[in-house]
Amino acid sequence: MNDQTDWSGGLAPLDRYRELNREERHIAATLYSLMLTDRRGLRVLLEEACGVPCAPGEADLARVWFEFAFLRDWWHALRSEQQKRAALGFLLDAVEPRGDDPDAGGLAGRIAGLCARPAPELNALFSSRPSRTTVESPARWSKGVILDRLSDDPDLARRAVLLAWSFRIKPDIVVTMGPDRAVVFEAKWDSPEDTYRCAAIGLARGQMQLQRDMFTRLLGLAPDRVHSVLLARRPGRRHAAAAVAAAAEPLVTWPQAFRCFAGASSPSVRAVLPDAAMAD
Repeated sequence: MNDQTDWSGGLAPLDRYRELNREERHIAATLYSLMLTDRRGLRVLLEEACGVPCAPGEADLARVWFEFAFLRDWWHALRSEQQKRAALGFLLDAVEPRGDDPDAGGLAGRIAGLCARPAPELNALFSSRPSRTTVESPARWSKGVILDRLSDDPDLARRAVLLAWSFRIKPDIVVTMGPDRAVVFEAKWDSPEDTYRCAAIGLARGQMQLQRDMFTRLLGLAPDRVHSVLLARRPGRRHAAAAVAAAAEPLVTWPQAFRCFAGASSPSVRAVLPDAAMAD
């Protein structure tokens, strides 16, 4: 079979999938495996390709996470309804700055009143199929329900939509160095950066900006301790614009990233990566 796309039944050309593969998650997972096993390569990637300084031994102790879903997992670990209500109150307040007024329009009181409602009534403000027994995770909230039920409070509606988005995002790879520093990698191949939109309230957030806001506003990291890195097939204009908008420096191409790791040249790795991931 000379053409890997010339297949009309029988045995598919599985051994040539490498030539067709354009799956961002697969290519990111391959890089993630190298980050876990080659700490010298991880230090080179962070320092030389991404411009993130590493203290001696810091890369050796770093933790590397694939599809980082901290908020969802943390919420699942909350055992009591009191914990969930307290968490919800904090998150709705923190997800966006209040502005000059420390209690803009009585926001704290409105959030407290909302969180004190019985679970079915509280959940019905956010979910189309509200639980009657437990305060639901913002990951289950519906934008349409929020806009309908909180139409008289646009500030709370905006915060609720932002919080729902924050619970749903999963940065592709996150490297945490100690309790207060993170390097956030967003992986792209052919696709541009995603944008989350809610036209009804004039709300839009780029994917990488939403990630940065999650780490700084909700997870408590200082802005200068969060490093955003865009992994892209090539430094095209749309990817460069996304990197600038999210304060991601620099934009790193896949070949630049893989060249940091000696293991990337092994037959087992090369056998599953497209050529464009390995060579400029």
